[in-house]
Order: sequence, then C-alpha cells, then structure tokens
Amino acid sequence: LSALQWRHAPKAALEAEGYHRFLPAFFYTLRELARQGRDFAVVIRTFGVDLPNVASALAAFADGLHPDFPIEEDIRNRIKGLRPSDADAHWALRRADRSDVHSTIQLCHYEH
Repeated sequence: LSALQWRHAPKAALEAEGYHRFLPAFFYTLRELARQGRDFAVVIRTFGVDLPNVASALAAFADGLHPDFPIEEDIRNRIKGLRPSDADAHWALRRADRSDVHSTIQLCHYEH
C-alpha cells in the first residue's frame, strides 16, 4: 500500500486522500504506448459517482501534469484524445433503475 502513496504536492485531479487515483502502471503503460506510436483505446468502468474525478485525472495526465510521468510535447499531441472535451465529459451510461441490475441501460447527461 505504501507504493501507492502520493509523494508530491497535493494535486486533486491525480490523488485522493494521499494516494494515487490510478495505479502508476496505468499511466506508464499509456505513455509507453504513445511513445511507441501504437494505436490504443481506453475504456474506464466506474461506479458512476467517480466519473468526473476519473476524467480529471486522465485530462491532467494528458496535459503532462503528472509529476511521475512527464510527457514530451510530441507525445502529448498523440494522447490528447485522453482529454475529454466538455461535451464528452458530461455523459455516462447508467441503469434506468440503479437499484435493479436488470433494468435498462441508458445514456445520461449530467452536470458537475
């Protein structure tokens, strides 16, 4: 657990309660895929309430703001798709009745 402790000045987008929001290996993998010029997609499954935090963390990484994973300008241009646009960042798939796992899934727009 100590390996996941945030050892930098607080950055709300990248850490929560003193720990990395994502495993460091996740950002390492994304950076290496971009460095190698590989095409890739990222699909994140959340419990819904943390979606804005996840989007903020990915955006901060894509902007080169993660202190453990600095990103060169040319690589930053390759991963800018990880930074959701304002329109993309406010959509989520949710169950119509969140208490019933058999209810239909719908695309929902939400406000921060």
